[in-house]
Amino acid sequence: MRVHDLPGRGGTRAAVFDPALPDRHHRGFHRGGRRACGHRLDPQSIHGHALPLGDHAGSRGGCHGLSGRDSHRQLLTCSLRGPRVPDQAPACRGLRRSVPGGGPSRVVSHRRRPRHTHGRHADAVSGPFRFLPPAAGCVRLSKHSSSGGNVSRLFPSAAALATLLALLFPAAPQAAICDEISDAPASPLTTVRVPGTYLNPVFVGAPPGDVTRLFIVEQDGTIRIVKNGALLPTAFLDVSALTRSPADGGDNEEGLLGLAFHPDYAANGIFFIYHTAAGSTDNLLVRYTRDSANPDLADTTTRQVIMTFPHPSFGNHNGGMLAFAPDDGHLYVGTGDGGSGCDPSGNAQNPASPLGKLLRLDVDAVPISLETWALGLRNPWRYSFDRLSSDLYIADVGQNQWEEIDYRPAPRSPGENYAWVLYEGTHCPNPSCGSSGACNSIPNPILPILEYSHTGGACSITGGYVYRGCRMSGLSGRYFYADFCAAFIKSFRVVAGAVTDLRDQTAELAPGGGAAINLITSFGEDARGEIYIADRGGEIYKIVPILPNLQVSGVGAAPFSPGSSDWTWEDLQATSGHPIAQYHVYRSPGNGSGTFDCVFQNTVNLWPGGDTSVPPPGALFSYLVTGLNSAGQQTSPGTGTGGTPRTLSALPCPP
Repeated sequence: MRVHDLPGRGGTRAAVFDPALPDRHHRGFHRGGRRACGHRLDPQSIHGHALPLGDHAGSRGGCHGLSGRDSHRQLLTCSLRGPRVPDQAPACRGLRRSVPGGGPSRVVSHRRRPRHTHGRHADAVSGPFRFLPPAAGCVRLSKHSSSGGNVSRLFPSAAALATLLALLFPAAPQAAICDEISDAPASPLTTVRVPGTYLNPVFVGAPPGDVTRLFIVEQDGTIRIVKNGALLPTAFLDVSALTRSPADGGDNEEGLLGLAFHPDYAANGIFFIYHTAAGSTDNLLVRYTRDSANPDLADTTTRQVIMTFPHPSFGNHNGGMLAFAPDDGHLYVGTGDGGSGCDPSGNAQNPASPLGKLLRLDVDAVPISLETWALGLRNPWRYSFDRLSSDLYIADVGQNQWEEIDYRPAPRSPGENYAWVLYEGTHCPNPSCGSSGACNSIPNPILPILEYSHTGGACSITGGYVYRGCRMSGLSGRYFYADFCAAFIKSFRVVAGAVTDLRDQTAELAPGGGAAINLITSFGEDARGEIYIADRGGEIYKIVPILPNLQVSGVGAAPFSPGSSDWTWEDLQATSGHPIAQYHVYRSPGNGSGTFDCVFQNTVNLWPGGDTSVPPPGALFSYLVTGLNSAGQQTSPGTGTGGTPRTLSALPCPP
């Protein structure tokens, strides 16, 4: 392996190969019910629009709920009741509603649960809060429904609340990426297609914390961006002229094969790619920086080759996966054994060769440090770290008979040997290659946690990810994988170091409509931990709940915002991937326990001007929104207090 001097901080950075084996932060609380809220109308106003929910600094406005988790957030209640006044208790501990006529006040209270760094899967920290949102500062202007127009402020200041919440919930290092995503924990699954058609897609990923963009790697040398649900016309990076790939006579396994974003990408813009060099069989690890003027473009002038991996003339077994480990922050590089069959060069068990290895780099060190972390791998085409636990899953492609998944819980140890070429899977002597040495010549070999044979058309494993996303908490902890030839998709959990609850989810995840997922080259994760599937035929699919089990602005989602002019709600197509043909807005008199009638429809998440109707004095209007796809499937209206399903009228929406 050749190493390259690089300019760095305070001198020269150089990659050094040592052939010896190596020595949602809390945004305060979980918004368990912010979607249902008391909302005042001014009967003196021209149109009777709902007043903005807050004039406080930092507020996003919108409707924040005041009921518990069983009352879903898409429900908006509008009231003409008397003014709300602040409780005299310490900040945000309670809110008392004054009753017209001087009657006794009552306290609206519920318990909330904080967000966690990796979604909803860490241990909850709960505390008794009595609270009437909006959350940002508890500052809200509300008008008296009768004469006088009194304005009451519900909390001393946003700054005081911020101080209180900072003491109660210290910020985690990573933002609460699951904010504004509603959970469908027990839903059946399906897949939806990501917009665009791609040329031999081999990887899907996103920079840490970037919830608006998805980066898709095309084998022939380009990286494309899907931004806010639309494929950008210009590639983020094009190294096709520098890459040997199937497009210019290269092997089926050569090309642009890997992408990883630096953990501090938002600040430094650094990312890494792994590709086969044009006119060669060597593979390169290269560093780039994004364009300082346009974050949707890479700055090609910043290209720096960090390492060159000399590869035999065989075109296969190039590895190429790149991943930063959540626990140590180091970049891990997977290399194949050099190709052909049965490792004729003996690279996998040769500590002096970088091939057939898992390498670890400290890319922030001066010089860059490199160590052989593990050896004895055939072609670890796709591996991943559990973003919550940092456990390592390696899908190592087999020879002629066995595919395997290796598992190492965190903290990992250096120098582990995965036993190729002596073993194929758990089998020694190697059934595909014959005897390559004594089975006991490797002390404590790391054998797979799961293997499967080449029956039923299976031929090549594609490793995936442990699900830690926001949308389907019932999947948390499940590892997904597939087979390139057999096109199955399966998942399992690891409990006490053993595979449990193995499921074949191929049929469930079939996209339908005449489409099929074949030739699965890779899985991927977005910044929220949702999982994607790359099909070599050119499609990218996202694993999602079925549409009827989703809610527009369900519990945890972005607020329904009935402002003083236009009303808006969650863009479910952007947040879930499900194509939405129409949104319907429903209204019901009272607290939402009655029938809801459709009062507005639109193809986008906007009601220009909002509702001009005004409830009678002292009465309530309740609203909810649903989304429909082109086939007429509709999202759930949710349930009311006590879990009773809400009722939608069968009458058509106004044109």
